Parts: sequence; structure tokens; C-alpha cells
Amino acid sequence: CKESTANASSEQNHVPITEQTLLQQLQLKINYLPDSRWSFSTRAIYSRFTPTMVGNTGVVLVYQEVCYHSDRRPLSLVARCAYFNIADYDARIYTYERDLLYEFSTPAFYGKGIRMYLLMDWEVAKNLRLALRYSISYYPENVTIGSGLEMIDANHKQEIKLQLRYGF
Repeated sequence: CKESTANASSEQNHVPITEQTLLQQLQLKINYLPDSRWSFSTRAIYSRFTPTMVGNTGVVLVYQEVCYHSDRRPLSLVARCAYFNIADYDARIYTYERDLLYEFSTPAFYGKGIRMYLLMDWEVAKNLRLALRYSISYYPENVTIGSGLEMIDANHKQEIKLQLRYGF
């Protein structure tokens, strides 16, 4: 009875009620470097988010990343494919992604889907570098992505970035 009285008075006074939560994560990362040109990285993240009022939410994110660095003309390629199954927005997982020079990418993973990106950095000439990044997020069970003014009427979202640098 005291809880209902406290809730009714807090709603009348517009006082936010805090809620205790518990976040537990288990991460496994495996790196494999067969030679100086290739590197492989696998990461699996299991996260358990427990709000006291809702129940338990177990989530998973798994990705494979492959990197290649050429010995001849400086060329590097990075490709990543991630699978995620995160039912609750409050349990979302952030993970760093490689990006163009002076750019930053740390997307929030939630929902159920796949995210892939390819990053290329190539020295075209002595003082000229070309960088290209393509990424796509695919949500097979969604009809729209986002909300409000940023809503997309599709189940996928793509991004292309191009950077040309000249040094003198």
C-alpha cells in the first residue's frame, strides 16, 4: 500500500523514480596473425541486463573482422561482419568500428540483425591517398528503422564515405 501511495505522489509532483539495474557482460576475443599482411579477429559478447521491474534480458553480439595490409603499394583493407540479437534498447551494446582518418564510429547495436562494413585505404601516388568506407545495417524483421524525423522506410541502412588526401 505504501508503494502505491509513493507512486501516486511522485506522479503528481513529477519526480522521476530511479530504478536499480544490473549489467553483466562476458566477452571473448580471439586474434590470429598468420603473417605480417593478414590479421583475423573474432569477438563474442554476451550481456545480461536485469532491471528489477522487467526481468532478465540476455543479449548477444558476435563479429568477425579481417584485415589485409599490402607490402607493395600501401593498401589496407578491413572487413567486418557482425550478428546481433538484442531485444531491449536498454541492453544495447556499443562497439568501436574502424573509420576514415579523423572520423569516429561507435554504433549502438539493438534489435536483431547484421551489420557489415568494408574500409579501404590506398596510396594512389606518392602524396595522394584515397580512403573509402561502405557500411550496411540489415534488420530482417523490421519494416522501418529509426524514429521521428530520422525514420527510414526500409529494413536496411547504408552509408558510403569517401576521403581523398593530398600531402605536400
